[in-house]
Amino acid sequence: MSWWRARLYLSKQGEKAMMVIYKFVIKCSLNFDRALELFDKAIVPILTYGSDIWGYESVEMIEKVQLKYCKLILGCSRSSVNGAVLGELGRLPLYVGTMVKCVKYWLKVISMNDNRNPKISYKTLFDLDHYGYTNWASNVKKILFRYGFGHVWIQQGVAQEQVFLFQLKQRIADCACQNWHEEVNGMSKLETYCVFKSELVLEKYLTMKLNRKHARSLCKFRISNHNLEIEVGRHRKIERGLSFVSIA
Repeated sequence: MSWWRARLYLSKQGEKAMMVIYKFVIKCSLNFDRALELFDKAIVPILTYGSDIWGYESVEMIEKVQLKYCKLILGCSRSSVNGAVLGELGRLPLYVGTMVKCVKYWLKVISMNDNRNPKISYKTLFDLDHYGYTNWASNVKKILFRYGFGHVWIQQGVAQEQVFLFQLKQRIADCACQNWHEEVNGMSKLETYCVFKSELVLEKYLTMKLNRKHARSLCKFRISNHNLEIEVGRHRKIERGLSFVSIA
């Protein structure tokens, strides 16, 4: 079963709401941390609605809404490097939360009485997975084995559910951080950025009482989203050592 239409609808609705929130953030001159808090409380629930079922993988159209919001509040251009933008704000991919929700719902289903309809349906999906048919149960299984919790699938349950969910979320988040490190370290454009940026956390200068214009300018300078000669020259195939600032 494809969830493309549902995901597309949620991404469009989330983007509409996101633009309303963004205008409110600018109008009220909210700090960046408050802007992110608003996004988490007002937009993420829209984007991840029903992700207990479809949230077993990263969904590009859903992730793009968060990325667009981050670029808007930072005042960066669309061409700015995604990894650097998310890095400045310390944002994890949304799939970290949706995968956990998916597994949490699975734990709820398997704990139901055998005469409950969700449990009956799950048993059918479990049998189909055993015979090689990919379905929702198969996707939950992939999550558990991918992040080192295959024994939970084999046992069809876990003793301390809350502890397990915490560990699972931490494991997925750690892997997402590793992917972020690989992305930013693998780009020549971010060679300087990697010298002073090593952790996926919200930068302190974005939480200080700086003028928004100044904070945005500093962000653009840090992530190489500016018009200085060292960046413009790169597009002209000029070697980095030969890029000089022209003096009028």
